[in-house]
Amino acid sequence: MYVLIVGGGVMGRELAKALAGNDIVIIEKNIEKSELSEHEIDGMIIKGDATRMDILEQAGIDDADIILAITGNDEVNLMVAMLGKKKGKKVIARVNTPDNIKLFKQSGIDNALTPERKAALSIAVDIQKMVESEKVHLLIAGGGTMGRELANALVGQSAIIIEKDPAKCEKAIRETSKLVIQGDATQLDLLERAGIDQSDIVAAMTDSDEVNLLVATLAKQKGKKVIVRVKDAEHGRLFKELGIDYTVTPECRAAEEIAKEILKGD
Repeated sequence: MYVLIVGGGVMGRELAKALAGNDIVIIEKNIEKSELSEHEIDGMIIKGDATRMDILEQAGIDDADIILAITGNDEVNLMVAMLGKKKGKKVIARVNTPDNIKLFKQSGIDNALTPERKAALSIAVDIQKMVESEKVHLLIAGGGTMGRELANALVGQSAIIIEKDPAKCEKAIRETSKLVIQGDATQLDLLERAGIDQSDIVAAMTDSDEVNLLVATLAKQKGKKVIVRVKDAEHGRLFKELGIDYTVTPECRAAEEIAKEILKGD
């Protein structure tokens, strides 16, 4: 299978690793990311702008079986995805801003996804395995995209979201059916008022690895099972050394799930 990946960031590299054994070509404009891809990936790395037709032709777009538009830029992903669809290719596009999903769908890109949503659905399945009871009560620290996606993935389950930022609180209230508490989840008294003692699992999903580690440490001291978001994949090893067994980087988890689907359909 000939796989063309546009974007050599974390998600693009993880996809390439998960799809090892196939013909992989990565297009990446950023020099540092290109060098990381060359170091980590067994495939062709093309340094260039994927919105340029000559670069796409050099990468073999006409021969590709599938195109994965996985950059951190929605405009680039949409442009590449639309071109791929026009050429009759199977396309999967990353959407970095959830509000843009509708735009991708309206443009004919049906297989458009946010890493956070893909990861959240996978985590929700794991949560059911972690708790013997059919009903799960989750305490989520962080009302950003990842926290909201996880809350929505927990269909039929109870959850409370703690978020410090007022704007994110308002968005969490609008987009989820869960109770949202504004405050600092690193404060033990707030965690206790939010019902940490009654929760089955504490999910630290903020945008800060340091905050997530502190929340997880407090939860572990309470004897709780924890799920911790790690933005920097390298921090995952450190967290495990500190006794945090379940860590997740949304881009990596999403890449694993996408690769499984691709290989299953191959």
